[in-house]
Amino acid sequence: ELFSQDADVVVPPLVATSAAINPASVTAAVAAAMPLDGNRSRLSEVLKKFLDWREGEDGDRRAANDIAPIVQFAIDLWKDPCLGDIGPDQLVQLKRAMPEIPTPAGFLVDVRSLFQRWTIAKANDYVVSNNGETIKLVRVSASTLRKRYRSGLNVFWAFLIENLYVPGPAPDFSSISKQNPPAIERDAFEPEELLK
Repeated sequence: ELFSQDADVVVPPLVATSAAINPASVTAAVAAAMPLDGNRSRLSEVLKKFLDWREGEDGDRRAANDIAPIVQFAIDLWKDPCLGDIGPDQLVQLKRAMPEIPTPAGFLVDVRSLFQRWTIAKANDYVVSNNGETIKLVRVSASTLRKRYRSGLNVFWAFLIENLYVPGPAPDFSSISKQNPPAIERDAFEPEELLK
């Protein structure tokens, strides 16, 4: 029996423990552990590791469709830098470029990367010719910027921080311009449109 009847219960004295861990001290410790010139891992290498990790977590390659395109856009825009070389200037450049990405409408099937579309749109003032037809390109919607691009970058950056590739906190990836159309209102299904 663990306790005998009539035995005194002994309570050990409280021992002072180290100070509570706060996010600032963790950030400082991670930054101190990094080489002076920052992490030398290439962004493209870390994206591959991230996708492999997410495949293990999700059981599929969903992140390759949801998150990888905007990270690949950053890789192409910044010319695949080492993580230690990404600073405020690169982040501002990305935040300015994201609202300028056009939708896929008007592009050939083989021109699907965000960076290809952005480059072509910028070079042609958002007008392309496809099969003799002139097409005015449309920028992605505000909800695409918020729900796909910003959230994808946030998830990826959280991975970078959690795996000590970069110190935290994560940058704010919010980005929008007046030229991004608002989200399209979708009407509700009529009762006869629903499967019964």
